[in-house]
Amino acid sequence: MYLFMFLLVFAVIFAFMWVAISSRGRSYGYGESYELDPVISVENFRPSDQRIREEIFDRLIGHAEVDAREIQVDVQRGEVNLLGKVPSKRGRHMVEELAKGVGGVYHVKNNLVVESHSVNAKIA
Repeated sequence: MYLFMFLLVFAVIFAFMWVAISSRGRSYGYGESYELDPVISVENFRPSDQRIREEIFDRLIGHAEVDAREIQVDVQRGEVNLLGKVPSKRGRHMVEELAKGVGGVYHVKNNLVVESHSVNAKIA
Protein backbone atom coordinates (compact mmCIF):
# COMPACT_ATOMS: atom_id res chain seq x y z
CA MET A 1 0.00 0.00 0.00
CA TYR A 2 2.77 2.46 0.91
CA LEU A 3 4.67 1.57 -2.24
CA PHE A 4 1.60 2.33 -4.34
CA MET A 5 1.15 5.76 -2.64
CA PHE A 6 4.83 6.55 -3.10
CA LEU A 7 4.70 5.71 -6.81
CA LEU A 8 1.52 7.75 -7.25
CA VAL A 9 3.04 10.84 -5.59
CA PHE A 10 6.24 10.39 -7.62
CA ALA A 11 4.25 10.13 -10.87
CA VAL A 12 2.24 13.28 -10.10
CA ILE A 13 5.38 15.31 -9.27
CA PHE A 14 7.11 14.01 -12.40
CA ALA A 15 4.09 14.92 -14.54
CA PHE A 16 4.00 18.51 -13.21
CA MET A 17 7.74 18.94 -13.77
CA TRP A 18 7.51 17.54 -17.29
CA VAL A 19 4.64 19.89 -18.21
CA ALA A 20 6.49 22.91 -16.75
CA ILE A 21 9.72 22.13 -18.60
CA SER A 22 8.16 21.16 -21.91
CA SER A 23 5.87 24.21 -22.09
CA ARG A 24 8.75 26.69 -22.41
CA GLY A 25 8.72 28.31 -25.81
CA ARG A 26 5.61 26.46 -26.94
CA SER A 27 2.59 27.84 -28.72
CA TYR A 28 -0.45 28.64 -26.60
CA GLY A 29 -3.06 28.20 -29.31
CA TYR A 30 -2.92 31.63 -30.96
CA GLY A 31 -0.04 31.03 -33.33
CA GLU A 32 2.43 32.83 -31.05
CA SER A 33 5.19 31.24 -29.09
CA TYR A 34 6.48 32.73 -25.90
CA GLU A 35 10.06 32.54 -24.73
CA LEU A 36 11.27 33.30 -21.26
CA ASP A 37 12.58 36.83 -20.85
CA PRO A 38 16.34 37.12 -20.36
CA VAL A 39 17.39 37.97 -16.86
CA ILE A 40 18.43 41.60 -16.48
CA SER A 41 21.18 41.80 -13.92
CA VAL A 42 23.02 44.68 -12.32
CA GLU A 43 26.15 43.57 -14.18
CA ASN A 44 24.49 44.23 -17.57
CA PHE A 45 23.07 47.62 -16.59
CA ARG A 46 24.69 50.72 -18.09
CA PRO A 47 23.27 54.16 -17.33
CA SER A 48 22.40 56.42 -20.24
CA ASP A 49 24.89 59.03 -21.42
CA GLN A 50 22.54 61.77 -20.22
CA ARG A 51 22.41 60.20 -16.74
CA ILE A 52 26.23 59.97 -16.63
CA ARG A 53 26.50 63.65 -17.65
CA GLU A 54 24.00 64.69 -14.96
CA GLU A 55 25.85 62.69 -12.30
CA ILE A 56 29.17 64.32 -13.20
CA PHE A 57 27.60 67.79 -13.00
CA ASP A 58 25.95 66.97 -9.68
CA ARG A 59 29.36 66.08 -8.28
CA LEU A 60 31.03 69.15 -9.82
CA ILE A 61 28.48 71.53 -8.35
CA GLY A 62 29.31 70.24 -4.87
CA HIS A 63 33.00 71.14 -5.22
CA ALA A 64 34.31 74.54 -4.18
CA GLU A 65 37.60 74.12 -6.03
CA VAL A 66 36.15 74.34 -9.56
CA ASP A 67 33.39 76.32 -11.22
CA ALA A 68 31.04 73.86 -12.92
CA ARG A 69 29.83 76.64 -15.25
CA GLU A 70 33.30 76.74 -16.84
CA ILE A 71 33.30 73.02 -17.68
CA GLN A 72 31.59 71.27 -20.58
CA VAL A 73 30.96 67.53 -20.30
CA ASP A 74 30.22 65.46 -23.41
CA VAL A 75 29.38 61.76 -23.05
CA GLN A 76 29.07 59.20 -25.84
CA ARG A 77 28.64 55.48 -25.03
CA GLY A 78 30.29 55.91 -21.62
CA GLU A 79 33.27 57.90 -22.94
CA VAL A 80 33.53 61.30 -21.25
CA ASN A 81 35.15 64.33 -22.90
CA LEU A 82 35.94 67.21 -20.53
CA LEU A 83 36.32 70.71 -22.02
CA GLY A 84 36.70 74.10 -20.40
CA LYS A 85 38.82 75.99 -17.91
CA VAL A 86 39.95 75.18 -14.38
CA PRO A 87 41.99 77.35 -12.00
CA SER A 88 44.76 74.82 -11.24
CA LYS A 89 46.43 71.55 -12.21
CA ARG A 90 45.03 70.08 -9.03
CA GLY A 91 41.52 71.08 -10.12
CA ARG A 92 42.09 69.56 -13.57
CA HIS A 93 43.14 66.25 -12.02
CA MET A 94 40.30 66.36 -9.49
CA VAL A 95 37.65 66.80 -12.22
CA GLU A 96 39.11 63.87 -14.18
CA GLU A 97 39.11 61.59 -11.13
CA LEU A 98 35.58 62.71 -10.26
CA ALA A 99 34.37 61.77 -13.76
CA LYS A 100 36.14 58.39 -13.59
CA GLY A 101 34.30 57.64 -10.36
CA VAL A 102 30.84 57.85 -11.94
CA GLY A 103 29.22 54.50 -12.74
CA GLY A 104 29.06 53.68 -16.46
CA VAL A 105 32.15 55.73 -17.40
CA TYR A 106 34.62 53.68 -19.43
CA HIS A 107 37.11 56.35 -20.47
CA VAL A 108 37.78 60.01 -19.67
CA LYS A 109 39.42 62.35 -22.17
CA ASN A 110 40.63 65.38 -20.22
CA ASN A 111 40.87 68.48 -22.42
CA LEU A 112 40.58 70.95 -19.56
CA VAL A 113 42.85 73.98 -19.74
CA VAL A 114 44.51 75.40 -16.63
CA GLU A 115 43.80 79.11 -16.58
CA SER A 116 46.51 80.89 -14.64
CA HIS A 117 45.62 84.12 -12.92
CA SER A 118 48.80 86.14 -12.86
CA VAL A 119 48.75 89.47 -11.17
CA ASN A 120 50.96 92.05 -12.80
CA ALA A 121 51.86 94.59 -10.21
CA LYS A 122 53.26 97.83 -11.41
CA ILE A 123 56.19 99.15 -9.51
CA ALA A 124 56.05 102.92 -9.35
